Amino acid sequence: MTEGGANGTKGGASVAPSLQFPRWVWLSIAAALGVNAVILATTRWMDEGREGDSVLLPAAIDEATSLALNLPLIYLIVRWTAFVWPSRIGWPLTIAGHVAGALCYFAAHVGGMSGLRYLVYPLFGYVYEFGPLFFGLVYEFRKDVFSYALIVAAIIVIARALDAFSGEPSAPRSRLASADPLPTRLEIRDGARTVWVEVKDILFAEAAGNYVEIHTSTQSHLRRGTLAATAEELPGFIRIHRSRIVNAERIRSVASKETGDFEVTLDNGAVIAGSRRWRSEVPGLRKERGEAS
Repeated sequence: MTEGGANGTKGGASVAPSLQFPRWVWLSIAAALGVNAVILATTRWMDEGREGDSVLLPAAIDEATSLALNLPLIYLIVRWTAFVWPSRIGWPLTIAGHVAGALCYFAAHVGGMSGLRYLVYPLFGYVYEFGPLFFGLVYEFRKDVFSYALIVAAIIVIARALDAFSGEPSAPRSRLASADPLPTRLEIRDGARTVWVEVKDILFAEAAGNYVEIHTSTQSHLRRGTLAATAEELPGFIRIHRSRIVNAERIRSVASKETGDFEVTLDNGAVIAGSRRWRSEVPGLRKERGEAS
């Protein structure tokens, strides 16, 4: 994660990463997958062709259908990787998210791939057979789980490489480091009514189901949406808890607890609880950790 201005605070992007790859990266991925498909198809053709079987067309269909499914699925995995980024939701949920992602990838890849083959094979006079169901699922599962892990690893490596060459963070992407003017007001819609709240007046915000509760010194507002999306619009705020962000400019003191958790006292006297998972986000605690090490 990239630190922001001189006060060391971090923007909302630190909890809502964005993996926006340029077009040439996607073209390179497509080209690499295409070359891999050709190599796999011709390898199978040459291996089985030694026994006199003509399998070039079935091999080509198999790899083409796999490629047709992989291209959109990789795009979805990129988006999913950004959604379950550790700094956004924490490592436990990130791991759980990728386990779910791997299972969804397996189901979509095998189901879609087999469905396409059942449709395409008859067009060329062939009959597609998946084979014994249990064996086939186990065979594909081990490959797809490994492929999913490689795809996620490649996404992270590509993001880091883009960071290194561009000098700007790709994931997460910091608005504090950009030259764009920072927003001074936050729009809050309440039915047909729209309220504008000065960002400097906001003390903290916390998740409340499908809403975000925006707290000022005088009142609170409910804003429909996620905390991560709201954090994107509040670059001067830092994450102190999975469901809570605070205005860094309104922090007056930070107190650690024996458990590793901490409390943030704001300039109006409000005391907000913070989780030890987010200690590194708070300037005072980050310095404290550096001195301890």
